[in-house]
Amino acid sequence: MSTSHRVTTPGGGNTKVTVLLERVAKRAWMRLRTGHGTKGERLYDWAMIDVMADDTPPGQATGHSQVLVRRHRRTGTLSFDQSRDLHGCFIGTRRAATRKRAQ
Repeated sequence: MSTSHRVTTPGGGNTKVTVLLERVAKRAWMRLRTGHGTKGERLYDWAMIDVMADDTPPGQATGHSQVLVRRHRRTGTLSFDQSRDLHGCFIGTRRAATRKRAQ
């Protein structure tokens, strides 16, 4: 997703994904390792932001949508992606439930 992509927030506003970052608290970022590279571990900071699923094709369930933001820990370079769930819960909730079942 490009940095100029616009999404609808749960409050009804239509905004660019880069503006959503102003709403992310510093403690909401999670540092995760994405693998080992030639220069050491690849560590990125990640954040998820709830948005409305406003690009659902006609005739399909609306579901939920979130913007996933990846930030390079040294350069600050940002990458954006949008996740969708048609089953009625946000992705983070589904992952937590899956982990509980696996234990």
